[in-house]
Amino acid sequence: MKIIDKGQGKEAGFSFTEVVIVVCGAAILAGLGLPVLDTMLDHYGIAMASQQIAGQLEYARMKAVSSNEPYLVRFTAGTQSFRVEAADATWQSPDYPLPRGITWNNGDAGPAIDFQGGYVMFLPSGNIPAAGDGSAGRIKLINRSGVRVDIVVTQGGRIRVTPPRKSGPAPF
Repeated sequence: MKIIDKGQGKEAGFSFTEVVIVVCGAAILAGLGLPVLDTMLDHYGIAMASQQIAGQLEYARMKAVSSNEPYLVRFTAGTQSFRVEAADATWQSPDYPLPRGITWNNGDAGPAIDFQGGYVMFLPSGNIPAAGDGSAGRIKLINRSGVRVDIVVTQGGRIRVTPPRKSGPAPF
């Protein structure tokens, strides 16, 4: 009985043409996926920014209640940032910048930050002032894709975040 080696004389591997076809196919798939990834990252960025602001608002509210002194969150339109402060300015957090690609939304009706005085103040009761500086208002955010989110602080100190939307007024 004779054993025949059919692979004799041939080398294993891929030809240059096969490698080029696979690389071109991968490039086409990546090109199709990048716009979807970019949109997804834009949506993620605005969701993260709105949750970060809402979280700092909640932190200021809890700090006011636990320390029995007013705390506020100040929004600085020119710097695209915000920070938590004690009402007497003895304690301050670092400035929190908005993520890249997220800005205050000045394009829709009304100002992007409509808290009187540019801040919202939480009283030791957890509420906010009934009128004047630091009273109820909203912050409007927008990303590069035009997706909008509003963060609303109501008279009783309730903090609400609107669902992301591409156009139209905020639902509340």
